[in-house]
Amino acid sequence: MRNHEYYFGALENGPVELNPDSALYQKLTDQFGSHQSWLDLFQGVLATQRGVGWAMLGYDTYTNTLLNYWVDEQHQGHLTGVQPLLALDMWEHAYLSLI
Repeated sequence: MRNHEYYFGALENGPVELNPDSALYQKLTDQFGSHQSWLDLFQGVLATQRGVGWAMLGYDTYTNTLLNYWVDEQHQGHLTGVQPLLALDMWEHAYLSLI
C-alpha cells in the first residue's frame, strides 16, 4: 500500500517538471553529474530488471546519498534507512493497452 501512496502522490495535480533550483535537483546533479544522467540510470533500473515490482529513488539518511533501486514485488529490496522519494509501479496492472 505504501508504495502506491508514493506512486499516486507523485501523480496528483498532473505532471510537474522538477525545478532546477530545488534541493532534489541540485542533489541529483551533484551526485550523478546531471539530471539527465540520473534519469538515464533510473530508466536503466527498469530496463535491466526481470519480473514485476518497483523502480525507486530513495535518500539514504546514513550516507546522505540518493539511490536508484528495485523492489521486487512489494516486499523484497526495501533498504533500511532509505527514505523513498519516487516510486514507479512496474507491475502489469500499471499499464493500459489501447490495442
